[in-house]
Amino acid sequence: MPYNTRMELNLHIIAEDLAVAGHAVVRRIREDASVRRLRFPALFDGEDTKRSLLYIVEAGLLTPENLTHITEDTSLLVIGETPAALKKLPVNLIQLPSHTQLSKLFSEVTDLFGTYELWDNALKHALIAKRHLRRLGEVSSAIFKRPIYLVDSYLQMVFAVVDTDLYELPEGYRYPVIDNNNPSLAAYALDRFQPDTYTQREPFLLPEVYGYRTLSQNVFIDGHLVATVSVDEVGGSSSRAFTERDFALIAVFAEYLVSGMTYLEEWNSSAPRLVSEQMQLLLDGKLSTSEDTDAALKMMAWLVDDAYYCIVAVPRSNVYPSGLLAATAKHVSAQLSHAVYLIHKGRMVFAVNADHTKLSREETVELLVHALAKLEVHIGVSNIFNSFWMLGAQYHLALAAQELGAQETEAREMVGQGDVSPVPRTRELGDAASRPTPDPPAPRVHFFEEHFLDYLILKCKEATPLEAVIPRGVVQLKRYDEKYGTDYVQTLWVYLRHALRVAPAARELFLHRNTLTHKVAQIKFITRLDFENDPEVRLRTLIALRMMGC
Repeated sequence: MPYNTRMELNLHIIAEDLAVAGHAVVRRIREDASVRRLRFPALFDGEDTKRSLLYIVEAGLLTPENLTHITEDTSLLVIGETPAALKKLPVNLIQLPSHTQLSKLFSEVTDLFGTYELWDNALKHALIAKRHLRRLGEVSSAIFKRPIYLVDSYLQMVFAVVDTDLYELPEGYRYPVIDNNNPSLAAYALDRFQPDTYTQREPFLLPEVYGYRTLSQNVFIDGHLVATVSVDEVGGSSSRAFTERDFALIAVFAEYLVSGMTYLEEWNSSAPRLVSEQMQLLLDGKLSTSEDTDAALKMMAWLVDDAYYCIVAVPRSNVYPSGLLAATAKHVSAQLSHAVYLIHKGRMVFAVNADHTKLSREETVELLVHALAKLEVHIGVSNIFNSFWMLGAQYHLALAAQELGAQETEAREMVGQGDVSPVPRTRELGDAASRPTPDPPAPRVHFFEEHFLDYLILKCKEATPLEAVIPRGVVQLKRYDEKYGTDYVQTLWVYLRHALRVAPAARELFLHRNTLTHKVAQIKFITRLDFENDPEVRLRTLIALRMMGC
């Protein structure tokens, strides 16, 4: 909800507040959300009406001529018997008895708008000050006069506001307690939610299980469910059931929560936020106390010495805002209960606990690829490691795999232009060959072990001139190719890559077996390297050829 607008009231709220104040209210409100938001009360003056105002008028002033100035979807508060002609118009009506005093009614309605404007200002102040979302619940307690809860998509309690100074609770009332150290204590909270409620966009009622019902509203960001706000049908208003006012208020309140969750990183989640703080320190190369790390992980029922691996999803361009990345990562983590995430320098970073799932690393990545199908990203995956303290180092390895893999992907995309040779080592999960090319491209996955040698070579190049580490024989072979136009370097690369097997190497090179055998003999003469009999020489030669770009 924009911060520069006044509080917009639903006409149901006004009608019910007037009824609570003692007025005999009769209403006919059309269910059109676009006309149910009102900013100010006004006295009807016979001019053309505006949809954003609530007009207060005595029935006797609604002459046939004045009715022509009442436009469609106008909201009217009529004192006295509503004219038949007005009832036929597509307008929203609240009718009060004829003995109601116009001046007093206008004052009461103005006070109502003022009450909700004060609530609006308190909510906006909490958002601008970036207060914890609990503060939004606290300033709303007097409006709802019922217990308020916000549970995030991890099924963890973000806040619970039960103000017994404002309303009484019935004996035996049960709080939806969630204890992250004891998942069994979340059972009551789980009772409140069923799978078919997760997609609800409008306020919905949960069935009466403990002697009262619960009114809930899901909170979505960028299409992803991130939390659910609920109020219980108990408190100062326990003598009456939920009404249209409650449905309208919780929808308005949810809009403020969306603003708060967009403003505050991690959306005030409890345990994931504490883990994220430790992740942030490790990714930034900073130190943290073992006590803090242990405490954060234990809230997830994790241990420092569990088996972990790191996944990094990097956008292929900078067009994705951080809010979209955060919402997407939140949605993914909600599906992967064994993973927590952090948005770090425009990247989605997931720390995955391999000991807390039956899914393999590849299966987990497969699910991640499916969840990120609408984003253009490269994904890097680290090796499995046995200490959460190693997350920072493994993050950089996953990031390196992503960078090296992205370079190879770009090279493969240029194959059709004849610029480079194909590089087949990047892994794409799923049956990509059996489905049409997605738009945007499906996320590419790069496992670090597949780029281990490239990584070593890269670090070697950064520290040492290339000529200093390549064997002399390989250098001589390269110079021979340059001088006489031969392709002995490429021939040696294919021959070694096929483990000295002549037949498959000849097929790849489109050569006869005897021709390849002759070329290998020439290569051995030029290089003076015994790569056929000495495994160490063969390994050094392979690494040297890779460093040269083969």
